[in-house]
Amino acid sequence: MIDSQQWKNVSERKKATFQKAVKKAGVTLVRGRKPLAEDALSLKYQNAIKGHVTFISGKALRDAVSRIAGDSGLVVFGERHITSLHRVLLKKSLKAMKENGIRFLAVEFLPFDMQPLLNAFGKGDRRAIRARLGSKWGRYGKDSAKTIFLLMKEAKRLGIHVVAIDEPDQGSKEPVGEDKRNLRREAHMRGIIAQCLEYGSVAVLCGNNHAMRIAGPFRKAHATSVVEFMGDAPPEQKYDLFANIISKSPGLKDSWFIMRGPRGMARNPFNNETEFPDWVIHVPEKRPH
Repeated sequence: MIDSQQWKNVSERKKATFQKAVKKAGVTLVRGRKPLAEDALSLKYQNAIKGHVTFISGKALRDAVSRIAGDSGLVVFGERHITSLHRVLLKKSLKAMKENGIRFLAVEFLPFDMQPLLNAFGKGDRRAIRARLGSKWGRYGKDSAKTIFLLMKEAKRLGIHVVAIDEPDQGSKEPVGEDKRNLRREAHMRGIIAQCLEYGSVAVLCGNNHAMRIAGPFRKAHATSVVEFMGDAPPEQKYDLFANIISKSPGLKDSWFIMRGPRGMARNPFNNETEFPDWVIHVPEKRPH
């Protein structure tokens, strides 16, 4: 949810572009709780897409995430790394995701050469994994490395195979531009994911700048869904991302984009009663013309 002050900072051009893309895509919006009267963005959304808004509880939202995963041979969750709450949402959804058929959790957070540590997951292995997460991902916030580890630990407990998909460290140090490096990393990630798909359904968690590019090549052979956790991205960035992704992602079975609101961000990510008052934007497989 973007509050009234943030809404004022969004240009009229961006508002119009996004609302046009939303209408054209035939989008369904799902809200964690009813919008407040002063929430200007909620009112704008409802005016733009009448008949497409549904309200659900935090638990129903978690169930929806699990159902999306169960309906897909491959579901790619994209996140803003500075936002730990989305990993808590996935952690709470893992049991249902497994019951719905997910066999693998593939994560960007570890290089593939650390897979033996994930497989063994003994005391020393866990210590090494936490050290790596702290050194690489701790810069995104004090809870970042902890929530990543707890997500993987819960998946292991449930019998979901956790797979490290980033390129090995030696490759990541080569002096190439960031764009070329990301393309190389994504190719490596897709290669590991393809191997997993030979044995069962896969859920992937990666940065949302990678999610659509990772998912795209699989869409012809597998029922593929994308869930984008927008986190606390600036309003202008959210509008750009939504409008661009909605208009440029034909062929995916479903695309789901979850926007974290500032009120939700204030909650304790380790509170089991945490609600998730997000917008969930669902782009249907068959879009109206």
